[in-house]
Order: sequence, then C-alpha cells, then structure tokens
Amino acid sequence: MNETANKKMYSGVFGFILSLAALLFYGLTSIPAFFLCVFGIIQKKYKKLSIVGLIISILGMFLLTTWTPPGFMPYPLSLVKYSLNAPSFFLFYRPLDIRKAYSQYWLFGGAGGALYYATNTDKSFEIENIINFAADNGWKMTEKSEYSEKRITELTSKNLELSLPDFETYLDNYNLEDAMRKIEKDKKLTNLWMKGFPFWIQQDCVVVFFNTKNNLYQSLIVISKDKSKMAIHFNGSR
Repeated sequence: MNETANKKMYSGVFGFILSLAALLFYGLTSIPAFFLCVFGIIQKKYKKLSIVGLIISILGMFLLTTWTPPGFMPYPLSLVKYSLNAPSFFLFYRPLDIRKAYSQYWLFGGAGGALYYATNTDKSFEIENIINFAADNGWKMTEKSEYSEKRITELTSKNLELSLPDFETYLDNYNLEDAMRKIEKDKKLTNLWMKGFPFWIQQDCVVVFFNTKNNLYQSLIVISKDKSKMAIHFNGSR
C-alpha cells in the first residue's frame, strides 16, 4: 500500500521525464506526460517540476500535431499524426498495405494528409470498392479521370512535392509551362506551413476527385492502372 502511494507521489517526476522524452520521440509521450504532471500538481508533490513538465508536454503536443513537417516522422509513428490531422477512417482500409503516411496541420487554415498503399499480393485495388468505401464515410465523388505516366511526370519531374494538393488544376486546366508558373505562384502565396505531399504514383493512373465538405479544394484518390498502388490526398484547407 505504501509502495503504491510512493509511486503516486512521484507522478510529477515521471511526467517531467516523459515530457522531455517527447522532444526526442516526436511528441508521442506528451499525452501521458500531460496527465501525470496534472496529477503531480494536484498532489502538490514536486509541484514546480510538474508545472515545468506540463508546459513541455503541451509543447510536445504541438510538435506531434503541427511542427513536424510531412515525411519527417518515421512510419508507422506517422500514422498517429495522420489520425490527428486527416480522416482516420482510411487507416482501416487495408491497413497492412499502407506504406507511408504524411500529414500536416496548417497553422492558418486547416490540415491535410496523404497515405500511400502498395500490395505485394494478387489482391488489387479495385476502383469501385474504394469509391464505395469513401462514400460510406461521407466523401462524394465528383469526377474520375485517367492520366498517362507522361502527363504525371511532366508536372512532378521538376517538383515532386506540389505546394498545394489541388491536382485537378495542375492536371487539367494548364499546359506544362502555365502549370509550372502557377505552382511557383502558389508557393509564394501559400503560408509557410502548407507543405505539399509527394505524388507517389508515377505511372499511368486513374484519379478520382471527391468533395469532402471542404469548399476550397477537392481531395483525391490515385490508383495505378495495374491496380497495385493507391494514394489518398486529403486537402483540408480552410
């Protein structure tokens, strides 16, 4: 009984240690550190240390959700950040085939995320199944188009990470020179935290555009023509 009580008395110390660990482990220990430090403050044991740990843990939460750039957090830890910034229901669509997860909270307007899938089995990514799964979770398909590898690589060869996930504009409405000029213009206009996500599928593909109740931009799903790869690009700009 006394041993358990003694452990509780040191909750603030444990919280402080976990808050420091959060700075090394991409903020993942910030949440337990936060609650331990709150408990330490309530106990009034090591109160000052608990307060410092509480402040650091809050900073760690920002590190987890906001400040780490897309691609910085290693997979599968990046799935945690993705679930905070983008629709998490896609994490339950063939989770064993997810290979990469990118996400970012944009300080001045929403958040975005991208998932990359690849299969090593005969179980292909069927377009209609994917559209139905998205529809069941509130995504409304607006358009479906096919693009050649040549058209995709024209746009991505100079800049694999487009600054805005508004691929519909880049793919359809501009020739190559106009599209590249618009990309450069968007880079200057968009805020510093609105990072782009890689267009992973560099081959003939089908791109399905969706309305996700976001009035600014559509989100999209890309499926390779051989149905072995898939990518989701969620644009939650506001």
